[in-house]
Amino acid sequence: MKNQLYALQITRRHLALVTLINGGLTPHPTMTKGKHWLLFEIEEDGKDSVNHQIVPERQMMQTHDIAGNCPIFLKLKKY
Repeated sequence: MKNQLYALQITRRHLALVTLINGGLTPHPTMTKGKHWLLFEIEEDGKDSVNHQIVPERQMMQTHDIAGNCPIFLKLKKY
């Protein structure tokens, strides 16, 4: 099994969770106003998140497909 790719929208409401997943790094406050997403992978064993990347929504939708969702996270797969 390989790492699973997820996305979390950066909003003021989810800022603490985004910071936690992003290794303690808080995104710039302007990213909560536009539609930006934190992309990250959960390792096979489920213990760590890796490959953190913040991208605008348009870029995410151009390069990834939504494989599933829940109220906060999107499960992604690359085209």
